Amino acid sequence: MYPSLRTQPFIFWILLFLCQNRSFCQTQTSSSSYKIRHTSAARFFESRKYLHTRDNATVIVGKWGTTQDGADLLLMKVNERGETLWSKRVPLALRLDEYELVEMSDGSLVFVGNSQHNPAPIRSDMLLIKFSCQGEGLWSRNLSMIASVYHLFLTPYSIKEGKNNDVIISFYGTGASLQYSVICRVNSLGNLVWSKTFYGVDGQTQLPSVALFSNDKIVVFGFNSLYQNSFLYNKSFFAMQLDYNTGSTLDLKGYSYSEVITNYGVLVTHPKIHFYAEQLTNGGFALFGVFSNFNQLNAYYFKLVLRADLTIHRTATFSVPLEIGKNWSKIKVFPNGQTHIVSAVYDAQRFYWYLADSLQNKIREQKTIYPNTYIDLRYAVSQSGPSRSLHVLSTRDVSGAGNGSIEMVQVEDNDPRILSCLGVDTAFTQVLPWSVFSGTMQWRSVGDNEALLTPLQFTSAPIAVTSQFVCEPLPSGSSAGTASIKIMGNDTVCSSSLTQQYVARRVNQSAPVQWVLDSVQNGSLTVLNDSTVSVTFASPGVQPKRVMLYAYAGACTVTKDSLEILLLPPNQKLSANISACELPLTLHPGWWFTSYQWQDGSTDSTYRVTRPGVYTVILTDACGTVLKDSLTVHAAGSLDIGPDRIKCNNDTLHLTAPRDFFNYQWSNNYNISSLTTSSVVVNPRLDTAYYLKAEIRPGCYAYDTIRITVQTSPPILLGADKGFCSSDSAVLDAGSGFSSYRWNNAATSQMITVKANGVYSVIGFTQKGCRSYDTLQILQVSPLPVVRLDKDNGICSGSVKTFDAGNFASYLWQDGSTGRTFTTGSPGNYHVSVVDNNGCKGSDSAVITDLHTLPQGFLKDTSVCEGGKVELRPIGEFKSYLWSTGNHSAFITITQPGKYVLEVEDNKNCRGVDSAVIHSKSCVTGFYVPSAFTPNGDRKNDFFKPLLSGNVKTYRFAIYNRWGELVFRTSELQKGWDGKIAGKLQPTGVFVWTCVYQLEGGELKQEKGAVLLIK
Repeated sequence: MYPSLRTQPFIFWILLFLCQNRSFCQTQTSSSSYKIRHTSAARFFESRKYLHTRDNATVIVGKWGTTQDGADLLLMKVNERGETLWSKRVPLALRLDEYELVEMSDGSLVFVGNSQHNPAPIRSDMLLIKFSCQGEGLWSRNLSMIASVYHLFLTPYSIKEGKNNDVIISFYGTGASLQYSVICRVNSLGNLVWSKTFYGVDGQTQLPSVALFSNDKIVVFGFNSLYQNSFLYNKSFFAMQLDYNTGSTLDLKGYSYSEVITNYGVLVTHPKIHFYAEQLTNGGFALFGVFSNFNQLNAYYFKLVLRADLTIHRTATFSVPLEIGKNWSKIKVFPNGQTHIVSAVYDAQRFYWYLADSLQNKIREQKTIYPNTYIDLRYAVSQSGPSRSLHVLSTRDVSGAGNGSIEMVQVEDNDPRILSCLGVDTAFTQVLPWSVFSGTMQWRSVGDNEALLTPLQFTSAPIAVTSQFVCEPLPSGSSAGTASIKIMGNDTVCSSSLTQQYVARRVNQSAPVQWVLDSVQNGSLTVLNDSTVSVTFASPGVQPKRVMLYAYAGACTVTKDSLEILLLPPNQKLSANISACELPLTLHPGWWFTSYQWQDGSTDSTYRVTRPGVYTVILTDACGTVLKDSLTVHAAGSLDIGPDRIKCNNDTLHLTAPRDFFNYQWSNNYNISSLTTSSVVVNPRLDTAYYLKAEIRPGCYAYDTIRITVQTSPPILLGADKGFCSSDSAVLDAGSGFSSYRWNNAATSQMITVKANGVYSVIGFTQKGCRSYDTLQILQVSPLPVVRLDKDNGICSGSVKTFDAGNFASYLWQDGSTGRTFTTGSPGNYHVSVVDNNGCKGSDSAVITDLHTLPQGFLKDTSVCEGGKVELRPIGEFKSYLWSTGNHSAFITITQPGKYVLEVEDNKNCRGVDSAVIHSKSCVTGFYVPSAFTPNGDRKNDFFKPLLSGNVKTYRFAIYNRWGELVFRTSELQKGWDGKIAGKLQPTGVFVWTCVYQLEGGELKQEKGAVLLIK
């Protein structure tokens, strides 16, 4: 299908946009096969690593310098034709024994390599450098370990892109008595995010480790080995998954395996050749490497394929003769599952290359001779793409006088033009079965953040590289000029003359021309002489066909050309009769005709038929043949399922076709209730076209299309049901994006404020008629909590006052405390806020202004006579009393000496304590009555009474006149007679008295006598 003129500008701008966003790092080239040699003016020039970029170019990484131990870093990018796009060198003057390179998603390149000097120092670090897609340095770092981790050598093993242009780096180091592996994550600015150091147990170490990024996890692979030993005693691998953000271990698995032959293991001396891993396009992983061989019979390679969950999927081993495999041979498995085994025999200048698919079916097995050339044995590598393979190796002149070079061979699948450059077919590889089992794995310890990154400064500069297309050996240059070849002949072939002759015109090229058709199914070749061929093309059928014819001369297509030939089919008749039930339709006799003329005079290659009638066309093809044809379009019924419709959100639509049809066939099959009924219900979520095909009569179909435009309205989210406090309210927001709103309380605004419980609902309407709705219930409006603090504004000196806020869910006092009560001993302002179980808030405050003095000094010491009593009263009046005797009266009667304590509370609720000491004193005891008294009112001897000393238990005193009449009687010791009877003072005379009394501890006594009243 070819784009119309109207769509071509759109395609052009899309391509331009993509190129701009890749910062012009893309190279627009076409695939080709080539064998090319890159050389430099420096003597020492080699490649140990290269990668295939996203723009189908190749970046080569290697050494550039005068000596191997003092070389600089080389970066060179070549396109699909082997042409050098740019080449850079970074002055380092280091050995650079091991290094890795990765292309980032933005086209930049990140390099990591060891920085060993010669002789090697006690400690050795690594380099980490980020380059732009053009090889310009962006930043550089020194990668090392902390001082407590001894490292004689640090060797990079793998570098992969993570998220956000981060890189995941794996490397291993050598300590004083062990080896360890390190995984670290570095961000896009060259800063270390985290690192993990893994140490083995029982003298073993994991060596090496390969880190891959998969499904937001870092997957690490390696094998177990004894430190500084040449083989794998326990014959086991390991795999583990690390958390991408922290580096913590998520999963750790072990694998053990059986031997293919006796006495072999994995070499330790150069682990990157003997163990590696690759992530596969199907989500799984491949582990591969080289076994050491102690019986010196063959070399053995292993391949272990794991599923994405790290379970064992497939295994294989490969055996090659020892002569081929002993010198730094290498196995590589690529993401598509292909297996490459490469090796070189250094002294014999032979390079071997084996390629198999993911199921170990052989694709290619070649031996190439490099006469007078040394091959850098350790670094022969290979890579495959979707339809081609590539290998790169370093070579050097055996005389030692020539410059080093990098040889690249790219081979497109089934391209015969390059096969002779690859050498001869040689069978040297045998596939053997191999058993691998699940095992165990553990670490002695894992160190955190033991890696260090510090800034370094490097610059990159261009370097001159010369490239030549070569076979073996290079022919000497021609003095006649550049050789070329050009195919001459018809590029359009008619069906009536399928046999054609083609001539290759050669310039400065004397070699015979070799001819190739792109497929044997397109025809056959007959070579007429060294420059002419006869081609008999196969009939193209009913459609034209494009065929490629190739011509090349010399070794390895040093001169070559190709011609695209169009094979035209026999002219076909248009259909004689068409039913109008297929309207509208487009008539298209074929794109290969050179002219068209329709019945209405139009000359377009197609004609649109919209109604029944007779249609004719006159055609001319590239061979000059003229064809006239016609067809008749008959009338038929029409099918109408209505106009295009618009729906909102999740609304459903009913589509109904006329019932006078049968065999209804609906498409597309997207949210439709049926595909075979006349009426259907559809509910598309996106703009969708539904097509209906129905028969009005057998074999005659009618068609119609209805397009459903889906309008959407934003959702309304009022939130969960809620409640609030009586002093609060709730704001309900239906959200923006609507032209009008309708609430169930008659409001029409986007937001409303509610203060009462109940159910609230809203409908929002868009300008296009779509609506959304939601409902929320205000469950309750809770009253505010009531807090009552003690309002008494006084406090007694030296005492405390406790405020109690009551029973609530939470409290907050003025000092930030959160208890129910607050205790204070000083004046001030006090406040509390409370929240009840409904979340409602209340508060109260109190103030203390007065500091009351406590009652004091209200008791006085006194004495009590022996056998007597005395009343002990406080000075002043109080609200309450508590004596040390337990009495609560205002005073007490004391009969015994001692100390008596009284606690009182005054009317301000202040409590005070005082004490009095009651002393004992001796008092005279007995009975005495005076013989006379003078009641004349001079307050001297005005009353007559007996005098008793001591504690009187019983007392009765009476006075009689001379006639025996009772004139006075009392039982109170302090009460005497005043000389009056009935209020009248008696005249002078003698009166008789009697007294009955008893002292405490004594007997009851009765005394009598007479007294003279003197007036």
